[in-house]
Amino acid sequence: MSNYKIHTKGLFIGQNQIYLPSCQSTNESLAFHTTEQKKKAQNTLFEGTLLWTNHQTQGKGQRGNSWTAQENQNLTFSILLTPTFLSPKESFWITIAVSLGVRDALEEVMKTNYPDIADSFQIKWTNDIFINHQVGNEYKDQKIGGILIENQINSQSINQSIVGIGININQIFDKNDTTNRAVSLQELTGKEWNKENILTEILFFIEKRYLQLRAGKKEILRADYLSHLFRYQEWHYYKDKIKNQKITGQILGINPEGKLALEVAGQNGKISYFENKEIEFLYT
Repeated sequence: MSNYKIHTKGLFIGQNQIYLPSCQSTNESLAFHTTEQKKKAQNTLFEGTLLWTNHQTQGKGQRGNSWTAQENQNLTFSILLTPTFLSPKESFWITIAVSLGVRDALEEVMKTNYPDIADSFQIKWTNDIFINHQVGNEYKDQKIGGILIENQINSQSINQSIVGIGININQIFDKNDTTNRAVSLQELTGKEWNKENILTEILFFIEKRYLQLRAGKKEILRADYLSHLFRYQEWHYYKDKIKNQKITGQILGINPEGKLALEVAGQNGKISYFENKEIEFLYT
């Protein structure tokens, strides 16, 4: 470990910090530290504890996918939350608050010198950060970050959430790899960015959104989430993985359990609800 410290502006998120020069997964490392502390008489890992690294070697993404990041080029970190005020059925509210916080921070970082980019960040259900921007003569949808939230629950509440976040900052991706939709801030702006300064903003804005959630301001969070939701109320192609078929649909919202509400073409306005592993976004 190191004494490397990130400047923080909030009340509790990031006040307690763990820096690892390298680790396999920040989520797994934070979970390990949390478990070890619980074995001791006095737990020193408070809510808001930040664990971050400059080299994550086996990062985890949604659906068991890996998250590949070049050393020293991107942000890879995890935050410990204890949202005991939420029931297990309300776990998707953590996703809403965190993804909004990340998007808010990126908008804040970009808005002065790159206002067009700042307005283009979107949240792809369930919790990727996308940007729709012009590349040459066409617009492209590309992924700039991802979030993986792992919860510990009991019958009444969510005891603990480990929130893993990866943001592409200075990495340059292979343009010949047409299957890779990743993009970085440096590729968008042509400028190299200070990762630590961006992390300061992300921690601050996640805390703001989390405090909104803790104060019960769910309607504000829901409205803001939908206003920045990728493909909201637009017709696009998807793959229904249950029926193994290509469909055309438009996203109409998210139900209380976090399922995607999709109106499927040719079904007379019927709304179908999908969990994360049941539907795939198609781009052609």
